[in-house]
Amino acid sequence: MQSICVAGGKGGVGTSVVACNLAWALADQGKSVLLFDSDFGAGSLDYILGVDPAVHLGHVAKDGRELKDCVARVRPGLDMIGGGGGIPELSHLSNDKAAEFCSAAWEIATQYDVLVIDSSSGLDLRNLSFQQKADILLLVTSPEPTSLLNSLALLSHVWATKPDARPPPVCPHPPTAHH
Repeated sequence: MQSICVAGGKGGVGTSVVACNLAWALADQGKSVLLFDSDFGAGSLDYILGVDPAVHLGHVAKDGRELKDCVARVRPGLDMIGGGGGIPELSHLSNDKAAEFCSAAWEIATQYDVLVIDSSSGLDLRNLSFQQKADILLLVTSPEPTSLLNSLALLSHVWATKPDARPPPVCPHPPTAHH
């Protein structure tokens, strides 16, 4: 299983759209893909993809459901775990609980060819475990100076904790959805 974490230094640069398009394209190529929304408290993949999952991360944080219960079919070859945007329990999720979500996501993803993670923007320590564990960190940024600076800060943090990490591919344009 290959894992790709899509991250950005600043909100609004299009990480969720890139993650959705990447997952969609990989499914078009015949890969089985699990798309995971780790933008805790502000997840939006379900809205972008037009999916209304019966169970999402909010249910795991709030009701003690298991992460495997969150897997929802988007289309053949593409499943997702929705973030449950706007759930207070996710907004205040501890780093330890986020790390548990990360471990559980990797366990579930062993049934797939590719795991695509939509990471929250900026330096959210709750997403560090996803960014460190991923085979590929794809950085989405805009040419705005604060976006570039925040992206560099994110890279510095990941490299400080994972010194063997390769420089990530960079997606320099605000993307649009094409599915």
